[in-house]
This record gives sequence, C-alpha cells and structure tokens, in this order.
Amino acid sequence: MFFFSFHADMARSIRDAPPAHYTFKIQSFSSLLKHSSDKYESNVFESGGYKWKLLLYPRGDESVNAKDHISLYLVIAETDSLPSGWEVNATFKLILFDQIKDKYLAVEDNGRMARRFHVRKTEWGFSQLVPLVTFNDPSNGYLVNNTCVFGAEIFVRNNTGKGTAWFAHGRDFLAKDTIIIEAE
Repeated sequence: MFFFSFHADMARSIRDAPPAHYTFKIQSFSSLLKHSSDKYESNVFESGGYKWKLLLYPRGDESVNAKDHISLYLVIAETDSLPSGWEVNATFKLILFDQIKDKYLAVEDNGRMARRFHVRKTEWGFSQLVPLVTFNDPSNGYLVNNTCVFGAEIFVRNNTGKGTAWFAHGRDFLAKDTIIIEAE
C-alpha cells in the first residue's frame, strides 16, 4: 500500500540519484524503537561549510501531533562555533530510500523555499515525512529486513545579494539605483 496524504507545504519526487551530501542507514530499526527515546540524532556531517545532523522521530513528532508518521528534521549543529548573530539560509531535501525499487523519495518545501536557520530556529523539516503504515509495509521498500536509509541534501544560499531600489516621488519614478548587500 503506497499512500501519502497531501500537504501544500511539501513536494515529493521519486528519483534515481542518491543523496548528494549525507546518508545514514539504520540496520535494526526495531531496536531503535525499543531502546531509544522518542527521537534519534544522526552523526554530524558537513555541507555548504556548515555542520548538520538529522533528527528522526521514528514514531512521529508528538509535539506537533504527527504520531502516525515518520518525522525527519534537518538541524544545524555545533552552533557555538558560529559568530554572534549568525544565520544560515538553505534549501534542502530530506530523502528516504526505497530498497526494492532502488529509488529515492525526496521531500522538500513546496516552492523550494530557503529556510532561515538562526539561534532561535535551528531545525526545519517534515513532521509528516511518510505515514508509519506506508513506512512499515515491506512492499513499499522503505523498511526491509528491519533496515532503512535516510539522507539529506543541503544547498546553502550565500547572504550576499544584489538588488535594485526604485526611488519615487509621488507617482513618478525619479531614479534607479543598484544596491549590493554583503553579510559580515
């Protein structure tokens, strides 16, 4: 049974290519359920010049009422080493491997919006990545022989930009100027 509920804020695609930046394999998913807390953190990995980790809720993130789903989040890690006032803008895809079809389910924000990671918001992701009933059904290929594989791709957007400002007086445009913005 292959079932996904529709969420306007998520886009899903099936692809052949593995995650470009990180994968982690869980070889005893049932042990994770028995012996861990409600969440599991991956090892730290680097992408785009920053340290990251994945945060998995194998029974769903109950804090947002997603208990019947796999919840998966991208977390910026080791933030103590970042400068005061840091912020990182990134687009990302979180990925689940279909071991039967040898395909990857990639989930991202609809519209591929950049998310702003900062001191008060260090994680972004999907509380309803996939329903547990879909994940647990071996015919879907996500959990096979008690093994599953998750992954991530992160594309950091540089905080340097160039824009155009229009200065107006009344209804008439008077001047056009180019502004360059650089992050420190």
